[in-house]
This record gives sequence, C-alpha cells and structure tokens, in this order.
Amino acid sequence: MRKTCVFPVITLLILAIVNALPSGSYVHFILIINYGNGISAPYCKYVKVRQVSFNLTAPLGVTLFNATLAMAKVTYRKGVYGIYITSINGVKERILSSKEGYSWLWYILDRTTGRFVLGPVACDKYVIKEGDVIMWKYSHWKF
Repeated sequence: MRKTCVFPVITLLILAIVNALPSGSYVHFILIINYGNGISAPYCKYVKVRQVSFNLTAPLGVTLFNATLAMAKVTYRKGVYGIYITSINGVKERILSSKEGYSWLWYILDRTTGRFVLGPVACDKYVIKEGDVIMWKYSHWKF
C-alpha cells in the first residue's frame, strides 16, 4: 500500500493589507524555525520537519516575540531580562541536568561574516530591522 500525504499551501500574513501602508512603514525579513532533529509534521505523520522559513512583512517596530507569536504556537515565561521562549509548536525545552539541556535560542545573521550569531537581548526586546534574517534554533547546550 502506498502512503501519500497532501501538503497544504499555506499563505501566512502578518499584515492584512500591506499595500495600504505608506512606503517605509513596514519591514521585510526572514524568520526561520529550526527544530534540530525534526518533528512530525501535523498534516502527515510520515514526514519529519527539520526547518521552516517564512518571508515576512510586518509593521515597523514589530519585535521578534510578536513575529514569532504570529507564526507559531509559543509558550514562554517572563523574566528579569525579558521573555524567554520555552516551547515552539509543541517542541518543549528539556533540561537534562543543571549542566545540560535543550532550549530555544535565537540567532541573527551577521551580514559581515555570513554567520548566525546569538541574539543580544530577549526576543521581546529585539525590534526587527529591514532585511533581518532571524533563526529560532532548538539548541543543545552543555557546560
């Protein structure tokens, strides 16, 4: 028996009508969610999703936190330094010990080096800029 899956075409919009905004009042950016080893796709149990990428347009002043909320199911907690993401689309932080675990960390593409670097502030403190390429990555950490 052949197993097939239908992949829906999903159009994701943060803005209802981008053309209604005056020129220069919005930013274009790319948001990537990297699941590490992958998660089962909700629409097909035979497929593993490792990474998704969104090419987005949003109003000036949008934070990474707001953009992430618009594109994914997110759980988080508020801390002294800002909002800390604990789960994206059901993939939860896993603390294995006080010295090892898996957490959601965000990175931004450094255009001078061509490499992703760890985000400098909490996601609710980072205001997205024109042309940013931002990646949430389910990262293994160890001390």
